[in-house]
Formats: sequence, structure tokens, C-alpha cells
Amino acid sequence: MAASPHYAAAGPYRVQVALEVWHDAVRQRDIPVKRYGPEGLARVPVILFSHGLGGSREAGEAWLRHWAAHGYLGIALQHTGSDGALLQGGPMAIRRALKAAMTPEQSRARIADVQFVLDELARRQGEPGWNQADLAHIGLAGHSFGAVTTQAMAGEQLSVGAPVEEPRLAAFLALSPSARGGENLLNARFSRLQRPFFSITGSRDDGIGLQDIDAANRTLPYRHMPPGDKYLLVLEGGAHMHFAGQHTLRQQAPPRLEQAVQAASLAFWEVTLKGRIEARTWLRQSFPATLIPGDRWEFK
Repeated sequence: MAASPHYAAAGPYRVQVALEVWHDAVRQRDIPVKRYGPEGLARVPVILFSHGLGGSREAGEAWLRHWAAHGYLGIALQHTGSDGALLQGGPMAIRRALKAAMTPEQSRARIADVQFVLDELARRQGEPGWNQADLAHIGLAGHSFGAVTTQAMAGEQLSVGAPVEEPRLAAFLALSPSARGGENLLNARFSRLQRPFFSITGSRDDGIGLQDIDAANRTLPYRHMPPGDKYLLVLEGGAHMHFAGQHTLRQQAPPRLEQAVQAASLAFWEVTLKGRIEARTWLRQSFPATLIPGDRWEFK
């Protein structure tokens, strides 16, 4: 595969990693976070990352390290109630726990986690490491259930409650997005997603464990969003856990797939969070030449 000499390449900055646990006193809830910060930069855009069902703050490392090395402050959140604590017991017990965690209550808790972290970033502006956060340029990414969280934060109309209004987020990236429910209401559900949104999935990106989502479903959010800085990448052979971005998992992304995600996602952040128009030109005109037969690339 031909690769971009810039977007797919390792970034010029060393990445400092730190673990912290933040406490939301209002909800009496701990939120573990993992920070990926580029050394030597004073003010950089921020990208939050929300893990999938049964995940942790270790998810997204392959993506967050790449973005941080190119001048972004990456923050991986861990969501209590839908994290790795669910993966206890035998296969049937785990399956029941995962299904029970896919609830509107857990979705609302995840949304509140993201909003709390946004608040906390403002409070920590004077602290080392956190004072490099440019709070005027923040993106949100997520995988699987984290993609559902990302869609909700972007304004998707959920089954209960009003759509989220979160003006502090400028752009969104969903790895393995989904749209449960009938298609007849999807245009209305996604009509409020006016900000830049990038959907990334694979030809083998079926649901894991719950088996209620197939690969074709992953493209539905993009299909029903209004046009304007919307992108869809479907990578041939890409399976669900390939997009978790976690090298410690048994099912790691092939190098070809990982490089494609890193390059395309970085270019997306470069234009949406740093305003670099040349990144949009590369994404729309040059990136398709890096793909292989079977990959699909669309924008509107």
C-alpha cells in the first residue's frame, strides 16, 4: 500500500503517558483517565477517547499515541459500569453482563463522564501536563459502545431524553459506529449532526458477543447524516476488535489497516481541529490512492 509521507508516519514529538483517577463528587463516581501528551508543546488540541463495552482506558492506544506524536493531547476515559469489570465469569455470564450494560442508563452515564472530563480540563488548566490543553479545539473519538457515545455527543436523537447539546466538541470520529432500530426514523435521529464526523469500520465489523449488529449496519449513521464534512471509510477485512486500537488484545489490527486508520484520522483532526486545509485536500484527493481493492471511501 502506498502511504502518505506525513499522516501515516510516526510523529515528531515524544509522547508522555500518565494515569490518573478523577472523581466526580456530584455523581460519586470515579473516572480513570490515561493521558498522552506531546513533549515540548505549550498549547495543543485535545482528543478524548471513549472505549467499547468491556473496555478500559487502555483502549485506543494505537490511535492516541499516533495523534499525540503529531501534536495532540489524547485522553482515554474509562466508564464504570460498562468497562472491563463486566468480563468476569464464564462465557454465558459475560454475555449476560454485556447485554445488561447496553442500557439507556449506561449511555447517559457515559455522556456525563465526557461532560465531567470537559469540565475538569478547564479546572486543571494550571496543572502541569493539563495546562497544554487548548480547550477551544476539542474532538471526541470512540470505539463500538464508545462510538455510540460519540454519536450521542454529536447530537444523535436517542430513544429517551433530548439530544445532547455540547458546543465544546468541534469534531467526532466513530470507530465501529452503529444504529440500532428501524431505518425509517434514522434521518430524524441523525439530522442534528451538523459538525464534522468521520465513521470508520470494516467489511468484517460484525457485533461481538451480542450478535445484534452486522457490518452493513456500521455504515448507517453516515448514510443518514446531513452532508458537510462527513466521511466514511470501510476497510476490507477489518474486524470489530481491529478498531479498538489496543495492542494487548488477542485480535490486533493488521499493519495495513492500522496505518490506514492512523493516516486518515490524523488528516481529519488536522483539518477540523487545526484548520489545515491541505489536510482536507489530501484526505479527499490523495488518500484514496493508498487504499486497496475492496476498501470503500466516501465523503459528502
